[in-house]
Amino acid sequence: MAVKTSDKTDDKSPKNHPRRIGSAGLINVAYDFISMHGLDRLTFRHIANQANCSLGTLTYHFSSRDDLISAVLSDKILPAMQQGALLPHHSDPAIAFLEAIKNGLPYNDATRNHWRVRLELMGFAAQNPIFRTRFRHAESARIIYLEKLFSRLKSLGKMSKDTDVSKCATQTIQFETGAALAMLTAKDIDRVATGDAFMDWLKSILDLD
Repeated sequence: MAVKTSDKTDDKSPKNHPRRIGSAGLINVAYDFISMHGLDRLTFRHIANQANCSLGTLTYHFSSRDDLISAVLSDKILPAMQQGALLPHHSDPAIAFLEAIKNGLPYNDATRNHWRVRLELMGFAAQNPIFRTRFRHAESARIIYLEKLFSRLKSLGKMSKDTDVSKCATQTIQFETGAALAMLTAKDIDRVATGDAFMDWLKSILDLD
């Protein structure tokens, strides 16, 4: 699922005075690197160059490449996947749901970077049982709160009584991921149209009148 924007990894920062940087800063550097260059090019040497720190600083905080990737997943990706947990309890859950989904789609630079990294890590997880399990747990948690959300919307008359909330929750996650991938590879005008088409599908299953 690589979605890369550049293959250049040359470091332009000075090397004469390596800086002190903590684990949070290194995670940010790794996140930005993955967004720009893809996960395949991620090495400790590249991150040390980008962070202008020594390799020893990296190995002090992270025991391995997988350890660093795991930290990016924990700090940058999983929290975003769990942001909607309180939606079922919102005073206006339908509107809040649509706003949360739209704000998370790659319409802007920040969300595009998030989805580039998220999709890269999803591809990595497909080959790594530990990461695959963590993604599945996060997606299962999303399905559960979406089921709760859709059940509440049904009780409020905002969704058809015949709606299969489990199927709808699973489709929402699948279609969201597909829309995000398509938006990342589309031109500007097509990117907006792709995102809007997904939002229109979500609106079609909700009664917002």
